[in-house]
Amino acid sequence: MRFGEGQLQWSELHQASLSTERTQQIALYLDSVNPMSSITKTTVPADPDGNEHTAPPVYHAGLQTYFDAINAELAQTKHQELLIYVHGTKVDFINAVTLTAELDHFTGRDFVTLAYAWPSHQNILDYVIGIDKQRAVNASYQLKNLLILLAQHTNARKINILCYSAGGRVTSRALHELRQDNPDLDSAALKTRYRLGTIVFAAADVEVDRFLQRLPDISAVSDQTLITVSDADNVLENARHVMGGAERVGSMGAESIEKRFISEHALDNVYIIDVSRHKDIRGFDIEGHHYWYRHPWMSSDILFLLLTHQSPEHRGLSPSEDSGIWYFPPDYPAAVHEAARCNLDDWQVSAATDVANAVCATRRTPTP
Repeated sequence: MRFGEGQLQWSELHQASLSTERTQQIALYLDSVNPMSSITKTTVPADPDGNEHTAPPVYHAGLQTYFDAINAELAQTKHQELLIYVHGTKVDFINAVTLTAELDHFTGRDFVTLAYAWPSHQNILDYVIGIDKQRAVNASYQLKNLLILLAQHTNARKINILCYSAGGRVTSRALHELRQDNPDLDSAALKTRYRLGTIVFAAADVEVDRFLQRLPDISAVSDQTLITVSDADNVLENARHVMGGAERVGSMGAESIEKRFISEHALDNVYIIDVSRHKDIRGFDIEGHHYWYRHPWMSSDILFLLLTHQSPEHRGLSPSEDSGIWYFPPDYPAAVHEAARCNLDDWQVSAATDVANAVCATRRTPTP
C-alpha cells in the first residue's frame, strides 16, 4: 500500500495525520499484489443446512515464505502482535486492504496487519438474496484454518481480530468452529494454543440468536470480546426488515438479549459498548453503519483497545446503570487522556495519546 501521490514525505504524512484541517488529501493506493502461496482447500460433506465445510489445513513448504515474511515484520514491532481485519459485504479487495492499511497506520504501525478479504460481490442484492451470506459462511472455515496456521507457524504473541458488519458472520462462525474442533481443551489451553487476544464485533450484522449460540465459544478462545451497539444504525435495521431473522447483534433491539445472556453465562470477558447510551447528556448521538471508524470517539476507543487490551474502565468509558454495558461520557476526550496517564506505561501512554489525538484530529468532533 502507498500513502499519497508523488514524493510525499513521512513528515508530511505525520503532520496530516495529526491535523484538524488537512492542506491536501492523502489518497491510498494499491501499488502491487504479490501472491506468495495458497492454502489447499479440501472439502468434507456439507452439513444438513447445505453449508460447505473444510478439512483441517495442511501445511506445505510453499506457505513458509508467507510465514517468514510475517515473522520478519513481527520482529520489528514492540509487542509482536497480529491484527486481522474482516470486512463486511459489498466490499472489494482494494477496499479491504486500504482500510487495513489505515488501521495499521493509526495504531502507530506496531501491528502486523492482515486483510482477510473474503469474496463478497459489490452488489448489495447478492447479500439480500443470500448469495453472499453463504459466501460468508464458507469463508469462515478458511478463516478458522488461517488462525490455526498463524498460531502454529508465526511468532505472534497475540492474534487480534476486528470484524465489521457481515464480517461478524465470518468471524463468529470461525471462532465457534475453532472451539468445537477442540472439545477436550479448556479455555486456558485454547488461549495458550491459539493466542487469540482482542476480538471486536463492530456493527455486526449477525442474527442475535445465532450469535449467542456461538458467544460462549468465542469467549472461551479469546482474551476479550467487544460488541458495539447503536440505536441509529439504519443498515442493520433494514437488514432485519428485508432479510428477516432476529435482531442484529449491533442493533439496539439486541442489547438487552445480549446483556442477559452474558450475565447468565458469566462471560466476564465480553463487553458491550452502547454508543447511543445517554446521548441526551452528551448532546449528540453516534450514528450510521460506519461509525466505528468514522466517528472520532468510537474509532479512538477501538484503536486504544487494540493497542493496550485494557478493559472499558481503563479506557475512559463509563459503566451504565445496566451491568456489562458501557458508554461514552460527555468528557470522554479528557477521560481517555487521563486513562492513558494513569494506567499505561511510558511507551503506551505515548502511543495511546498519539492515537487519540490523531484520530480525533482527522475527523470533526460533533458539537453538542
